[in-house]
Amino acid sequence: MPHYITYWTAPVDIIARREGWLAVEGPLQAIHILNGDWPEKESEHYKKALRECDHASRLQGGLASSRELFVAAALAAGALIPRQTRRGRPAASGAVLSPRPSTDGRSPHEIAARETGVMETAVGV
Repeated sequence: MPHYITYWTAPVDIIARREGWLAVEGPLQAIHILNGDWPEKESEHYKKALRECDHASRLQGGLASSRELFVAAALAAGALIPRQTRRGRPAASGAVLSPRPSTDGRSPHEIAARETGVMETAVGV
């Protein structure tokens, strides 16, 4: 079954070894990060987050639960950055972020599909 690009209603900010910090915007991006340079890969938090993000990216699980479990894994790994810390103010609860425009007029969905070759859908929680 294919993976789909879906987005959480708010990104999860984490400490990333190469980038310094990274805003993780959905379950497919979370899977790549969890399978990559994740600081620990043995905890139950890690395993549950990876499993639920995989289900959510295949449209077989909940976006909200995949985000919650990714936050728990990030917290357990010491990688979570509270949004108010990085941005200097708390994020609005329940805020839905609008897609960032590209310089050539393509939507983020078109760019991601072209760059990853992954089927996509615009789904929010």
